Amino acid sequence: MTHYIVELILWLLLAFFIGAIIACLLRSLFSGVSGGEGLLGAPGSGVSGKADAPATAAAPLAAEEDAGADEAAQRRAEEEAARRKAEEEAAARCKAEEEARQRAEEEARRKAEEEARRKAGEEAQRKAEEEARRKAGEEAQRKAEEEARRKAGEEAKQAEATKPYGLAGPIGGVADNLTRIKGIGSKINGILNDLGIYHFTQIAAWTEKDIAEVDEKLKFKGRIVREKWVEQAKVLAEGGETEFSRRVDKGEVATSHTHTTGPKKKK
Repeated sequence: MTHYIVELILWLLLAFFIGAIIACLLRSLFSGVSGGEGLLGAPGSGVSGKADAPATAAAPLAAEEDAGADEAAQRRAEEEAARRKAEEEAAARCKAEEEARQRAEEEARRKAEEEARRKAGEEAQRKAEEEARRKAGEEAQRKAEEEARRKAGEEAKQAEATKPYGLAGPIGGVADNLTRIKGIGSKINGILNDLGIYHFTQIAAWTEKDIAEVDEKLKFKGRIVREKWVEQAKVLAEGGETEFSRRVDKGEVATSHTHTTGPKKKK
């Protein structure tokens, strides 16, 4: 579009210059003819009158050419103003588009940063939760293992305490006073200890087979059942007392000895 306008302007300028040259030539021609005729011819002669006629006719033509030149200059000025305006509008559009692009990029960058921060926060929270779950799981496992060991220890201790006989020694280093059971004196208490029998819980857990084996070892011939050792041992193992155990504790039974480290009495 621009090169068409430039071409038009060039053609107008060429036409203007050609017109100006023609006008100058015509003025020079008619001016020279008019002057020569005046000098050669006499005043009032016919020749002088004929030469003035073309000069008079050329004056309107020159005025028209000047008006055309003014109009061409005005058109050129208007076209230049229109071109500058178009360029300014184009520059304004380019500036607006650039600003819009920059704003869009800034908004996209801001959203990307916010998304990155959100994801980083979520990842940190997820890791913290996983770490908390891991620690909670480890703590629960540790407590479960401790509880299992404790129970296993208690069960082992209980199993050891209820072993019919054959213990290497009293559990905790302290034996029960088996003479608190009616039928067991100091001598039989020592024999039972030699067999690895130190606690009421052991006697309380005896089965018929255990009773028969111990009875055979002691050559009691049913004395354990007749004197109800198992029944008395169960009461004493639970911290209770019998009429006979109360007499022993008071020192009223000569064949028994007081044993202050036995099970505590129930209140």
